[in-house]
Amino acid sequence: MVLRRVPALPPEAVVLAGCVAALAGIIRGITGFGGAMVMAPPLALLLGPRIAVPVTMLLEGIAALPMLWQTRDAVRWRTIVASTP
Repeated sequence: MVLRRVPALPPEAVVLAGCVAALAGIIRGITGFGGAMVMAPPLALLLGPRIAVPVTMLLEGIAALPMLWQTRDAVRWRTIVASTP
């Protein structure tokens, strides 16, 4: 795998990406889901899909951590471990 340097974004794009992420966070906070559906398409247009998809997944994963912590006793860990390669 070759790592490539990502070109710097103009400040307007960074602010717009932050606004998109904030709106997605509000949607996720109200409904409990849908943050990635709201965030991924506009970020893909701004940043390109190679950057937008990992950023979206990272932000959604971080947002889901409190829920994982609260429901850790209900998780069937043996099933999860057995299904991972």
